[in-house]
Amino acid sequence: MSLSPEGALEIFGPANFYIDRLPPGEARLIETEVYVPSVTSQTASLKVAVTYLDDDLWVSRSETHHLSVLLRGFIDISLTDTAVIPSAPTLGSPFSITITITNIGTSAAYAAYAIPDLKGLPLRSFSPRSVYVGNIETNLPTTITINLQLENTTQGG
Repeated sequence: MSLSPEGALEIFGPANFYIDRLPPGEARLIETEVYVPSVTSQTASLKVAVTYLDDDLWVSRSETHHLSVLLRGFIDISLTDTAVIPSAPTLGSPFSITITITNIGTSAAYAAYAIPDLKGLPLRSFSPRSVYVGNIETNLPTTITINLQLENTTQGG
């Protein structure tokens, strides 16, 4: 049996397999490694060519099948950079945090939002609860700015 990728797929593992005997009603599992570039479509095709000996007739037979494969990427957001302006916020004064993120995955993230988690921190947000980021394409840095205020944590008295 041999596997041949059609289109953008690349086979990195074995592409040819030999099965000594496969009685009727039985199955064998084969595994290989396939590379899928991030610029491919949502589906791909894999050609499977099988040559076998028909034990009853002692005749060699061949079959070819095309398998459609659904491709799915992944999203992996990485923090690339941060900036605080002013760099040393003072109590009660507004400041902003700008973060740069990069999607190092294989698929774009669509309609993304950033929601700051301020629980337990002496910060108050001047921004809406969530900040719309938009689409985060792969390997393209994206910046987000959040406006905050540093609150007093000391108790008077």
